[in-house]
Amino acid sequence: MQAISRRVGQQYLKSSTSIKSIYPLSFSDHCYGADHPRYGSTLATKGMGPLVRKGTGGRSSVSGIVATVFGATGFLGRYVVQQLAKMGTQVLVPFRGSEDSHRHLKLMGDLGQIVPMKYNPRDENSIKAVMAKANVVVNLIGREFETRNYSFEEVNHSMAEQLAMIAKEHGGIMRFIQISCLGASPSSPSRLLKAKAAAEESVLRELPEVKLS
Repeated sequence: MQAISRRVGQQYLKSSTSIKSIYPLSFSDHCYGADHPRYGSTLATKGMGPLVRKGTGGRSSVSGIVATVFGATGFLGRYVVQQLAKMGTQVLVPFRGSEDSHRHLKLMGDLGQIVPMKYNPRDENSIKAVMAKANVVVNLIGREFETRNYSFEEVNHSMAEQLAMIAKEHGGIMRFIQISCLGASPSSPSRLLKAKAAAEESVLRELPEVKLS
């Protein structure tokens, strides 16, 4: 009986070697990760070496991009943060309000991927601190109404100009993205649109390769 069992076992082992799994052993066959066009990056590294990527793409991966998103707590900011987090980007979120202003953003990334950082937009050292570890900066700061503390010109123009100057001084910012406004023009009767147009000119003067949207 034992001899029969051994023979049956040996025959099973021989036949099992020809069985092929229906599941791929390597994800590389499907071009996942940094090689996939959806997750690839077009960032130029300015001589700093290649970006360090890890994982197959998605929020639990590491794209090598560290992005500081100014204005992330606003309406547009939540969607920008969500898309960046999906790519495996670490997102630094500067905020100046209460601790509750950014809590909805932390759910959009993996553990430690969304990093809130309190800052003062009128303090240059504070801005440098939230930009220190970044290699990408996105400026979403904008306000379509004035307050007694912040004018159109300061929010929509001066802050953008200051961010561009600091990014240029930083030296390691590979991409600066300035979100402007539809209809921005120096000849517009609107102070808001004039301020946005002035911000575009100031940012382009500091960083000619900047991406305007």
